[in-house]
Amino acid sequence: MTTIDLHLAQVIKSAWGDPSDITDAIWQAGYRKPERGEKEIAALTIDIMEGVPDQVPYSARPKNLDDILSEELNSIISDATWSDLVRPAALAIIILENGYQKGVK
Repeated sequence: MTTIDLHLAQVIKSAWGDPSDITDAIWQAGYRKPERGEKEIAALTIDIMEGVPDQVPYSARPKNLDDILSEELNSIISDATWSDLVRPAALAIIILENGYQKGVK
């Protein structure tokens, strides 16, 4: 069982609403997944880029690894907040269960 990170829950609560606002707040607070290998990063990049609709302008597409990793987090948040049943504390647990930690490079 994952214990709640009160700081993360507060970050989420303060940005609650639009999933991209929540993603930005969590990203700015320094939550990241531990480093991954080249193959996993390549697969993630392909997966994220395949999910970008053709009509999205170039300026809004991921351009570097930080953009890809942020989009990965945004996907988790978007999926979790699809239901009105998820609240900030529950979302914090979901993010932690997906391997995010504060201060990981």
